[in-house]
Amino acid sequence: MTNSIETRKCFAKIYGTPSGNCEILKGKLKVKSLLFVIGLVLLTGILIGFLISPLVFMIWHKAYVIYPIFIVIFATMLYIKRYLEKTCNEFDSFETGIKGESIVGNELVYLPSDYTVFHSVKLPSMEWDFDHIVVSPYGVLLIETKNWNTPIKFEEGHLTYDKENYSRDPVKQLGNQAMALKEYLQKFTGLEKMWIQGIICFVGQKLDGVPSGKIENNYFVTNEKMILDLILNYEHKSIPEKEKGIIIGKLIDLCQGMNDN
Repeated sequence: MTNSIETRKCFAKIYGTPSGNCEILKGKLKVKSLLFVIGLVLLTGILIGFLISPLVFMIWHKAYVIYPIFIVIFATMLYIKRYLEKTCNEFDSFETGIKGESIVGNELVYLPSDYTVFHSVKLPSMEWDFDHIVVSPYGVLLIETKNWNTPIKFEEGHLTYDKENYSRDPVKQLGNQAMALKEYLQKFTGLEKMWIQGIICFVGQKLDGVPSGKIENNYFVTNEKMILDLILNYEHKSIPEKEKGIIIGKLIDLCQGMNDN
């Protein structure tokens, strides 16, 4: 098995689109722009209120009556401002995540033709989706992509990062997703000992001190530059062709079901 991109003439079969439906992103970006405008108007209103309140007090001796109203308005605007900031930060995080998934998706295209790649697959009744699933001759690999702006290191046997700003544990997230995917596919394949290999891909990270092998004998950690070599050099017990075909067929059905919706 070769891992040289230049020697391969065929590419992986691709289903789905990294980051899902791009129209969702366009809609969110439009909302984000509108929120910025609303925030600007609110801040302007706060400033004008502070400027005119002393003038009103000088003209109208009972102006003290309206001060509680100004306080309520100011508090409401301040709350809305903070809400808008939080919402815009969430949109920024969403946009950054989509860019990361697209970067990884562009790398996965270069896998050989006997590899099948699925992007943004969502199980029935699940709110979240899987970033990338790779069905290879040597097993099923589940890839969770993180495009985080914080150094990722490996200390005392664990991943370390800025947990204050990135509170969602990627290891726990990957484990839960791998279990959900395994249980879903087992219903159709009958493979009791099916193994879903988890991979966390940190886009743009140097990964200082992170081992190239499995961490805790469970999952791999890599970046977009090394992910192809990791997948191509991964070997596990081969999936029987019949069961492999069932897995690919069920994942294709999920992709088509998402498109129909």
